[in-house]
Amino acid sequence: MKHVLAIAATVLLAGCATSGMKDTLPKLSSKSDKTVTAYVQCVLPKWQALAPDAKGDAKQDKGTVNASKDGAYERLEITASGSGSQVVMYELQKVKGDYNGSYREEAISCLSSAPPAAPVAPLAPAAPSAPAAPMAPAAPSTSATPPAR
Repeated sequence: MKHVLAIAATVLLAGCATSGMKDTLPKLSSKSDKTVTAYVQCVLPKWQALAPDAKGDAKQDKGTVNASKDGAYERLEITASGSGSQVVMYELQKVKGDYNGSYREEAISCLSSAPPAAPVAPLAPAAPSAPAAPMAPAAPSTSATPPAR
């Protein structure tokens, strides 16, 4: 019986922690050119690397990704918008001190379908060129039309 009560208390507390998230301003509100499913598939493994218990769910027109670790509760809500999606991120970080922006950075990294730009290599100095050969004088041109009088 004690185990049942402990589990119920844990579930209740987890529900309370995430329900108050919408009372805070979103940490991120942006559009993505990805569909809801594609966005969830991009961000979920990245959040699972940060918090192994991260979970995600995607339907055709809406999805969520949730994670919690060390007093931080993160939630992404993704809704279909045109050909892409609208992404809103809420978070509660109970631990005072250093802010952990990793979840937000990973959420931002998944917004665009474009691959990251490759670093631009510096231009190599031009090889010295050989001096140009002197040009021969131009030959007089012959015109087919007679000079005007």
